Amino acid sequence: MDYTPSDDVEKSLDLTEQLMLGYYREYGLDWDRGKRRELLDSVEHFHILNKGSFIGFFAFFKEEDHIYVCDLQLSPEHHNKGVGSAVMQHIIGIASSLGLMAIKLSVFKSNSVAMHLYRRIGFVVSEEGKMVYRLSYELT
Repeated sequence: MDYTPSDDVEKSLDLTEQLMLGYYREYGLDWDRGKRRELLDSVEHFHILNKGSFIGFFAFFKEEDHIYVCDLQLSPEHHNKGVGSAVMQHIIGIASSLGLMAIKLSVFKSNSVAMHLYRRIGFVVSEEGKMVYRLSYELT
């Protein structure tokens, strides 16, 4: 698997819309592709490639003492095959190499697939909102 920095956000937006639109509707949120594009244009954005083919992406920004993962999307055929764990281990490596103390992210409360992944890796719920759990992973 390769992680390639990318300025091409359209594939990422297509995948995000495919996977997340249901959650937006469930929680009564408006999907705004333009705002999502602005977000991806303002953060570190990596395509995830498997044998040269796009299978997902992740995006993050660096805070003073942590990385905030604002997006991690994998095409459905790569769910539950260890890809998400491998990507998160890569992100943990990035945070560690930057000397940061933690990784933080948010996940919709009803996204049980993502919650299973993050809990298995060692993320803990640091805050519970109306629609999302805020999770953190402390680097040792």
